[in-house]
Amino acid sequence: MILITGATGTVGSLLIPKLTAKGHNVRALTRNANVKFETGVQKVIGDLTDPKSLALAVKDVSQVFMVSDGTDLALKDRNIISAAKAVGVQHIVKLSVLSASHMAKDPITQWHMAGEDALRSSGVNWTMLRPNGFMSNALNWSHTIAAQSKVYAPFGEGCTSIVDPSDIAGVALACLTQAGHESKIYELTGPEALSVPEQVTILAKELGKSIEYVSITPEASAKTLTTYGMKPDLAEAVIAMFASALDPRNGEVSNAINKVTAQSPKSFREWAKYSRRAFELYA
Repeated sequence: MILITGATGTVGSLLIPKLTAKGHNVRALTRNANVKFETGVQKVIGDLTDPKSLALAVKDVSQVFMVSDGTDLALKDRNIISAAKAVGVQHIVKLSVLSASHMAKDPITQWHMAGEDALRSSGVNWTMLRPNGFMSNALNWSHTIAAQSKVYAPFGEGCTSIVDPSDIAGVALACLTQAGHESKIYELTGPEALSVPEQVTILAKELGKSIEYVSITPEASAKTLTTYGMKPDLAEAVIAMFASALDPRNGEVSNAINKVTAQSPKSFREWAKYSRRAFELYA
């Protein structure tokens, strides 16, 4: 049995069908009793901040895909690690961040590094997946693209080797179902480094409309996130991580996706092409 935390999230929701298609038994951890998963997926209700609720989630589990978020990310990691260790889980694959490789000082990277440290010291076999920024983050621009034909974002001068979440899910699939990935760290990137203006240019072509990039301050961007319901302290942490685009190391390209899956990582243009419908829905 493979347990997926973050089962309704960007990567988890893509990983689950990949696992079931290969015939693996999957259990999905969620806080939402109303969420539905595909036939054959076991749903278990639990909260990573509540250790007692995790006992059922880890029962008879051999592998865990561990995804945590929020300002209490490290605590959530420790809770699932402790629950997994108590029942003899063999292997945990943690979704971390590329900036952990650079030991960046922003809060989100530090929280992930604390979670990585807890996993390493647990005695449970581990694999760290460290993806760069997700291509799907561009969907956050859908509303202003639809309403104003504009994208507002800070740090436009920086370049990031953003990665398709489906490629991350492909690596996670391999790590959870194949031997030989224990004690490995995989830095996951797309095939090229792009600035936000370059992403906007590609989106404009694939969506078939003129789109203008508008540079805004980090403070204005954080304020926008809070209007979407994000707590101010988390919004500030997210913007601090976005600033990593200014670090040249975040523009480096790795071959880990090809190495693990024997497939080339998809380009942002490829992602944008098959995500056109998603932009319409998000708008």
